[in-house]
Amino acid sequence: MKKVYFAGLAALAPVAAGLAPAAAHAATSDAGSAHAVSAGRSATAKQVRIEHLVQRIQQLRANAANGDYYCSGAPFVLSSRLCIAPIDHKTKFYYRTGGSVTVYAGDAMIEQCWFSGAPYADPYWDHVIWESSLNGKHPTYGYSTQGHVADEYVNFSGRYPFSGGVSLPHCG
Repeated sequence: MKKVYFAGLAALAPVAAGLAPAAAHAATSDAGSAHAVSAGRSATAKQVRIEHLVQRIQQLRANAANGDYYCSGAPFVLSSRLCIAPIDHKTKFYYRTGGSVTVYAGDAMIEQCWFSGAPYADPYWDHVIWESSLNGKHPTYGYSTQGHVADEYVNFSGRYPFSGGVSLPHCG
């Protein structure tokens, strides 16, 4: 089993929420924290969602540090389930808005759901919401993105995305 290290992922969590660095700093400032709420200031719904995503990414990172995949959230529930898993072999990541980029063995992906139609022996696509590019072959260290990658290249330890242990919901 290959080892994948997710160093620095916690710092990227605001970026995973789709915010620019300056906005990420403002959104995760004291105003959105539990400390702020206890001090009498109220967090906005967006700040609470960002904090929740930061906590989820930190949990995924900590539990996947051994190089295996790790999932959290209610099984088969689209609004809850997320899995982080490394890519096994160089392949294409297809952006939701069009175009593609090469991803490499060791890059980590956070998957949210799956759908069928991939032209491979494993006929499924995994919908991705975050890509790490930890091995440095891609210019971006990690960022929020929407797109898909062939499940055949995602290391779920030989399991399909809907199999027990992974339990990702269908995207549709």
